[in-house]
Amino acid sequence: MVGLNDAQVGLLLCVLSSGCATFKHEPGLAKCGPDAEPCLAAPYAETAWSTAHATSRNDDYVPVELPRRYALSWTALEGFSTLMSPSIGPEGHVYITTPSGPGTSTLHAFDADGRKLWESDAWQGPEGLDSCSGFQTPVVDRQGDIYLSDCNQIWSFSSAGKVRWVVDLPRPPEGAAWQNARAAPVNPLVTAILTRDGAVGGMSIWGDIVLVSRTDGSRVSAVAKMPGSVAIGDNELPKGLGIEPPPGVWQGGFMDPEMIPVVWYLFEGVLPSANTPAVHSETGRIFATGLSRALDDDRGALYGFDFVPGSKGRLGHVEVGLEFVMGPGSGSSPAISPNGSTVYVSDGEGVLYAVDSATGHANWSLRTGGQQASPSIGANGMIYLLGGKAGFAIHPDGTKAWAANLDALAEARLPPLHPGSLLFGPSTFHNAVPTITDSGVLTSITVGYLAALGAQSVIPLPVAQLVVLLDPKTGALIESFSPLRLRDTVEGFVATARDGAIYANQGALVSTTLQALAPHFAPLLPDGVALMAPVGGLQVFQPVRPDDVQLDP
Repeated sequence: MVGLNDAQVGLLLCVLSSGCATFKHEPGLAKCGPDAEPCLAAPYAETAWSTAHATSRNDDYVPVELPRRYALSWTALEGFSTLMSPSIGPEGHVYITTPSGPGTSTLHAFDADGRKLWESDAWQGPEGLDSCSGFQTPVVDRQGDIYLSDCNQIWSFSSAGKVRWVVDLPRPPEGAAWQNARAAPVNPLVTAILTRDGAVGGMSIWGDIVLVSRTDGSRVSAVAKMPGSVAIGDNELPKGLGIEPPPGVWQGGFMDPEMIPVVWYLFEGVLPSANTPAVHSETGRIFATGLSRALDDDRGALYGFDFVPGSKGRLGHVEVGLEFVMGPGSGSSPAISPNGSTVYVSDGEGVLYAVDSATGHANWSLRTGGQQASPSIGANGMIYLLGGKAGFAIHPDGTKAWAANLDALAEARLPPLHPGSLLFGPSTFHNAVPTITDSGVLTSITVGYLAALGAQSVIPLPVAQLVVLLDPKTGALIESFSPLRLRDTVEGFVATARDGAIYANQGALVSTTLQALAPHFAPLLPDGVALMAPVGGLQVFQPVRPDDVQLDP
């Protein structure tokens, strides 16, 4: 057992004074020894948020009791889209990426108070840490070392910002799209993963499976292909690509222009690999979604990959241990249940599947309308799926517990529309992956109005972006939690730390898309109401004690 460090002592004093959140060990983790504290089988940092979905299981669960009042603590990276959550290192350092263009840095490190510690060197071409790194959460291990990829390389940094090693990723298939970019060849990992065997790697957007040593970047496994990627051939993009990026999205310097289509099609979920893999904490099996082997029917699949270490100087290899075919697209990020028995995943039609993690048998499926939303899992095994107008909680047996409708919040905060208006509302939209805490479901919602696009689709017109806390048993707003007002739309995560701090990245997808259309919608909005302008960046909120004055966020 280790002694308390300064940060832990400060946290303990804060908890005793009833001013901060309380953090508990995550249930169901493996033990490092007979009398040791719980630990992950894979060597992720034992912080509240060490990878894209908080833990190796992709469950978005942080065992923390949140206070009810917050104040804005610091902001950073205004003018840049932040697509993914930051990660938190063992020292409390905060790491976040931006998909910014040549001449800029894309990896940024801050201390817990928002002071910039360091950032990666500004990039100019394929040799630097380029804009592909901007759609990844940096992954942190127990030693505090950082791992992520860019368009054509895997990088490892120390917590002090020193480059530990850089290794090349496989080239994309012949004729693949986006290979004339300044950061070419474009074949990044979606999010890096850490295996319990000491490797780091993941699945590239074109379906390559890469595993290298965390120590020096040397290969530990021969490069493999995800089964659904082998038939791409000379096609620039897979069948069923989807609509083109909207004309204004991420314009104005928020993103490297050459990365806009790459990120858009990742969001569409139609690339061979478009989501964060999950790692089983006991078996080490890597679960990832992708295209099915039968590319002619556009179906997706959940794969379970097993890494077999090499011996006598030979490289290891990756085997397909499980394959479950689901609906169209490459689906959502998979999430593993607390006991490890079940993997939950959504397909492109919003069908949620519960798949046995050992056999690949589907225990049940449920049509939710969640539109490819990634499932989040609470400590009791409850599944939460929030996306668009839909917000659901689902019991582990597949029955719905509740469906959330937060439009009353919009009606209370926004004026009604003019009689005869062509808009609808007031209304709310879920536009972030929720974080499940022991206090409730922490999520970000867009508050605004709706505009019809054709006969069957609507788009949100954002007037405000709020972080709210939902009752995990009913889906109702927890009224004692004061909503946090954000300056831009999220499209990512609302992460939490052990001290209860809340980190809200701002992807600026909706706000930049609508910026050019704002003058057309302005006459339709009530007097004094305007659409949110894009800002981007990161906002961090800290708990305040009941006797403190809450600052205006």
